[in-house]
Amino acid sequence: MRNNILKVCALLISSLSLSSCTFIIDIFDSSSSNSTSSSNDPNIYTSLSTTTTTYEENSLLIYENPNPLVLEKGGYHDINFDNASVNNLIYTYSDINDHSIYSNIDNAPSVGELNILVVPVQFGDTDINADEKTRLDIYNAYFGDEETTGFESVSSYFYKTSYGRLKISGVVTPWYQTNVTSRIGNETQVASLADRALDWYKQSFNDDATTFDSDSNGYIDCICLIYNVPSNYNGNDNLWAYTYWANNVSNIASPNVSTFFWASTSFMYESRYCDIDGHTYIHEMGHALGLDDYYNYDDYSYENVAGGYIMQSHNVGDHDPFSKMALGWVDPLVVYGSTTVTLESFTESGQCIVLKGNQDQNMNSPFDEYIVIDLYTPTNLNKFDSDHLLSAGYPQGPKTTGVRIWHVDSRLAKYHSRGSWSYELVSEIEDGYYYQTACSNSTDFMGYGTSISECINYRLLHLLEKDNRFDFKDGDYFDANDMWYAGESFTFEKYNQYFADYPTLNNGEMFNFEITVDTIINNTATITIEVN
Repeated sequence: MRNNILKVCALLISSLSLSSCTFIIDIFDSSSSNSTSSSNDPNIYTSLSTTTTTYEENSLLIYENPNPLVLEKGGYHDINFDNASVNNLIYTYSDINDHSIYSNIDNAPSVGELNILVVPVQFGDTDINADEKTRLDIYNAYFGDEETTGFESVSSYFYKTSYGRLKISGVVTPWYQTNVTSRIGNETQVASLADRALDWYKQSFNDDATTFDSDSNGYIDCICLIYNVPSNYNGNDNLWAYTYWANNVSNIASPNVSTFFWASTSFMYESRYCDIDGHTYIHEMGHALGLDDYYNYDDYSYENVAGGYIMQSHNVGDHDPFSKMALGWVDPLVVYGSTTVTLESFTESGQCIVLKGNQDQNMNSPFDEYIVIDLYTPTNLNKFDSDHLLSAGYPQGPKTTGVRIWHVDSRLAKYHSRGSWSYELVSEIEDGYYYQTACSNSTDFMGYGTSISECINYRLLHLLEKDNRFDFKDGDYFDANDMWYAGESFTFEKYNQYFADYPTLNNGEMFNFEITVDTIINNTATITIEVN
């Protein structure tokens, strides 16, 4: 959603068996808040496979991700195409949030090794679901593997979607038993609960929590509060899934809460196609990294121009090319003249092509306006959600392979000071100024939509429809008819209805490229791009 106040509808989820992954336990007596165990002392840990049943209740479940961290970005590496170059993008959402117009916004780093804190929360008025089986399911939803869950965990999904650039480990605590009831009413109350849960963890395990602050900015990267009652329990509409921020000062020596997300245990059990469904937890983790929602919050509009079938829209499939560029996982191939290129599966390789107005080859920021081309395949992180329709009302991915074309307008509003309404639209980030993304996929102006009047008609991420019907404006979802196949072409003139300021892009630039799909063979497309 907009204005960096990211909440997320709980859209999907499942049930789960115990993982075959190894985790470590720290014995903890929940009857005493003065435990002298130290989470920094390796002698108190015991390795234990979840295939056994001899674990100790009320223990820390600690996962250390064994996968290697990949330093090279996804996408093209060795290329030999005319009028094309692989551009190194130097900005990510972390740079925006470090200079955010909102003073309390932080995000979890999207590249490197990340350690997250997961706290199962038992409300004071009910112990429903607050048992060890559910807690181990939470562990597997975050840190299990595809064989264990039937889908992916948060950790395994983000390792794949980032092409190995993000390696998530973490801790699941014992149940945090609070006197707060299931009538908890708003984000501010949840932020206070997150503060208390972190204090409880620090005191109970004699841990300063610095291992959860990978960028050493005085805030733990992310605390995940998973409450024990079902979503919307007793009609409480604050019991859904969302990401928010606490208004705390930073503390390098003992980090405080900033980014937190809030979700029900019931989201793990909503799908009949896997044992434990992590879709909603994965979607929320995307927000913790800085990503927006790409669906529409406006009750008076059906518009859903991202097409639904991406993780930050309707919790299904892989992430889209813009999101992966903006998180530092992919560098694009920028084409600035006539050429013929090959393009491999985006979900498998990260390859994508960017075309800017006026044949501009200069691009060092994902926060700009451009056209993106990628190749959709029903494989890798698209496979599960193309094989299964998780629930009525959600999109199922096509089983065919085709070329997708996206229009991105992710330009930034640059302010000279917080509280100022004077801004300019830019693509680069400078120290001494404050920023927010200018465009939104929500049409409710000054709500979750944009607060910038000149951007009301512009969308942050628009998946174009090859059939040229613009069904997304009526709420339809992405399907096979929305992709380009061999022999089919895109021109700006033919698809002008998708561009608010035609005959130019939103930024006033001309777009003179014609894109033709020559062939699609074995999950590789050959594409000819001509300048008219």
